[in-house]
Amino acid sequence: MSGEPWLTKREIARKLRVSVRTVERLRLPCQKVGGQNRYFMSQVETALGGGNLPDNVIPLRPRRQKEIA
Repeated sequence: MSGEPWLTKREIARKLRVSVRTVERLRLPCQKVGGQNRYFMSQVETALGGGNLPDNVIPLRPRRQKEIA
């Protein structure tokens, strides 16, 4: 994790393609920095990959890459 940037709740939501409220509901591992939650993407990916999702959350399929003609 050294050298990995801290991400905000909004940045995590954008990367996971979910709402900020969903990020809050997932209770992802975070650190309080200046009274705000900050996340390491590696910790978030580990938590989500471990099958720790609530019953009402469906894992996303990876985005298809656009073909450049």
